[in-house]
Amino acid sequence: MSFWTQKLKSRFSQKADLPAPLLAERPVERNWKRVSDEDWKQVLIRSVDEPIIDGVSFPRFPPPDLQARFVGSANSSALGEALTFYSLFKNKSEELDEPINAESTFLDFGCGWGRFLRFFWREFDEKRLAGVDVDPDMIELCRASGIEAQLHRIDNIGNLPFGDNSFSHIMAYSVFTHLPEHVHLHWIRELHRVAKNGCILICTTQPRRFIEFIASITDPQTSWHASLKKAAGDTEARLQQFDRGEFVYLASGGGAYRDKSVYGDAIMPVEWLREKWHPYFEIEEYIDNRQMAGQAIVIAKQKAI
Repeated sequence: MSFWTQKLKSRFSQKADLPAPLLAERPVERNWKRVSDEDWKQVLIRSVDEPIIDGVSFPRFPPPDLQARFVGSANSSALGEALTFYSLFKNKSEELDEPINAESTFLDFGCGWGRFLRFFWREFDEKRLAGVDVDPDMIELCRASGIEAQLHRIDNIGNLPFGDNSFSHIMAYSVFTHLPEHVHLHWIRELHRVAKNGCILICTTQPRRFIEFIASITDPQTSWHASLKKAAGDTEARLQQFDRGEFVYLASGGGAYRDKSVYGDAIMPVEWLREKWHPYFEIEEYIDNRQMAGQAIVIAKQKAI
C-alpha cells in the first residue's frame, strides 16, 4: 500500500464507522442525475470535505499536493477546470448522434487520480465505467478513494484488458499530449479495437502555441520550464517541423513509470492527426481555443474497418 493510499484511508477513516445502511442509501443517479452540470460540480466540490452527502458516499480526494502534481491544480480548481471538458463531452456526443444513455459504456484512458471518473459517476454505474493508467499507484489510489469503476493498470505499450467493441464513449485528457509517435499510434489502434461502432473519442493534444510558449521562456523559473527548454532545443526548428505537418516530440520524460522513451511532450498538427487516425477514427472537430482549454480538443468518431 502506497504512502498516499494509507494517508487517504486515515484521513477519511470515519467512513468505516458509519452504519452500512447509511452508506448504501440512494444512489448518486437518483439524487443528482437531473441537476445541471454546474450544480453537479458544486456537489463534487462539497464532497472534498464532506464524503457523505444526503446519505450517498462519495469518493474521497487525495491530498491537494498530489492532485496538483498530476493535473496542475487541486480540489475546487481542479474540478472547475474539468467541468468544461465534461460538459463538452456530453454535448458533442449528442451532436454526433451518440448521446450518453443507460446502454452507454465509458473509458477514461489515463484516468490518473480519478478527476473525470468522479464527474461521469452520475452517468455510469460500475459495470459501465472504466479507468486505466500506466501508474499503479494511481490505480491503487482510485480504488482506495472509493471510485466505483473498473480500474486497471496498463503497460506503456500493451493491451487494454477489455474485449473488442466494449465502449461507446472514450476520453483521454492530457494523455496524447505526452506520447511519442510510435506509442501514440499503438494506442489509437488499441482504442479502436475496444471501441463500439460509432464510438465517440474525445481527447486533448498540444497545439502549435505550445512550442511558442516554450520559445517565450527566457529564464526558466521551474524545473518543468527548464526541462521543456532543454528537450525542445531549437524552437524555431520545432515550429518549422510542425508547419511541415510533422509530429513533434520532446523527450522530456515524466519520472516513475514514464521514462522519456514513452513519455514527454508531444505537439502535432491536425493534418497529421487526420492522416494517421483515418483508418480508425474520423476527426469531426478540432478546437484550439485557449479560453476553453489549455490544450487543443480533438473530437472523433470510430470508423468500422
